Amino acid sequence: MIKFLITAIGGDIGYGIIKALKARNRSIYIVGCDVIRYNMSYDLVDEFLISPAYKDEDKWIEFVNDTILTKQIDYFWPVTETELKIVDKNRNLFASTTVVMNSHNILQIATDKMLTAKFLSENGVMAPKTWDDVETCEKNFPVIVKEKFSCGSHSVHVVNDEDNLRAMFAGMDDPIVQEYIGDNSEEYTLAIFSDGKIINYIAFKRQLGFGGMSRYVELIHDIEIKKIAEKIAVTFDLHGSINVQMRKHGGDYYVFEINPRISSTIGFRLQLGFNDVSWWIDMFEGIETVPYICPEEKIFGVRSVEEKIFYEDRKE
Repeated sequence: MIKFLITAIGGDIGYGIIKALKARNRSIYIVGCDVIRYNMSYDLVDEFLISPAYKDEDKWIEFVNDTILTKQIDYFWPVTETELKIVDKNRNLFASTTVVMNSHNILQIATDKMLTAKFLSENGVMAPKTWDDVETCEKNFPVIVKEKFSCGSHSVHVVNDEDNLRAMFAGMDDPIVQEYIGDNSEEYTLAIFSDGKIINYIAFKRQLGFGGMSRYVELIHDIEIKKIAEKIAVTFDLHGSINVQMRKHGGDYYVFEINPRISSTIGFRLQLGFNDVSWWIDMFEGIETVPYICPEEKIFGVRSVEEKIFYEDRKE
């Protein structure tokens, strides 16, 4: 039996990872943790533990390592980007297990939006022009202002004039300015998995909904997206899964963000046979990755809201 420790299981990504692991049809035991007990995945794991908040790094690391040792964990899966950063800078502390995460090089580039834009441009992938200086940036409004190291869409702002640009820039931590490309109707998400030999990818046109998650998706078949997936996988020397966010403008795809982790469209792609969670574990287990054959039909997906009720244990 393979034992997993998965963090942040109350979120949509942790929930999707658990579902994808169960779809492997292998003998597994999942220890899940979160700062909140009753969450979307509470009833899906074999054992649940309350986790310290990752803001207290020392306590969080101590909790994780104690759990790995006492539960004899085979695979530790940190889910959020902040957790990935903590583990990345302390990799030597987790040597007693296999950590499911991307390389230091990928994390270093992808978690820094300025480095991401530079990496893409240097490797022939179209990306919005990006600046970290309000004085020298091109002021062709509207422009995007966002934090260099932010996660998700909560710190992304559309700015329409120079006064607001300067005010926004002054009020944010490590801000960058980015060229505004296209519009919301032409936004795409691309999942790429590679074991170093086989490159599998799947792409959706999407509309965002609650929490910045993909609410509505349409499966996309485009040879240009295939080229982008292969170029990024090869240039990154990818051994795992990443998510690429793009907008289309003038017939071209512009990559504006790379998430160095499993992404929130995992539920959609799992139903289409794209199980990058399973492939990632297979890679560690020495199992050859199966080339993914994408369905050719026109396929759409909708994310719905699910409610769950939990009762505290009652005495007889």
